[in-house]
Amino acid sequence: IPINVVQDAIENFNKTGKFERAFLGVQYKMISKDLAISNEIPEGAYLVSVVDGSPADKAGLEQGDIITKMDAQSVGSVEGGLAKVISQKKVGDRIEIEYYRDGEKKQTTAHLEESKQ
Repeated sequence: IPINVVQDAIENFNKTGKFERAFLGVQYKMISKDLAISNEIPEGAYLVSVVDGSPADKAGLEQGDIITKMDAQSVGSVEGGLAKVISQKKVGDRIEIEYYRDGEKKQTTAHLEESKQ
């Protein structure tokens, strides 16, 4: 975990008495490079489901979309995938998401919320 994320978490805990985790609101499966090549789809996070009312839902993401980048960082190339990228963000962060739907690259913006879990 990057030190600035830990410092922000401790600072927030000292102010509020709780640790907040950023929440996008998706269930996903990572698509490996080999699987992407063999199926002619991009490497990334395949959305199995999107939580109603979540930041992902508000940003227009849908089941079946493949998130390829978050803030210009390729999610497929990060060990730990999408969860690792989100864990480095803070509640309230605005993130740029590049995704693939129906053979086209698209972009949207989401505002991360606090995880209720």
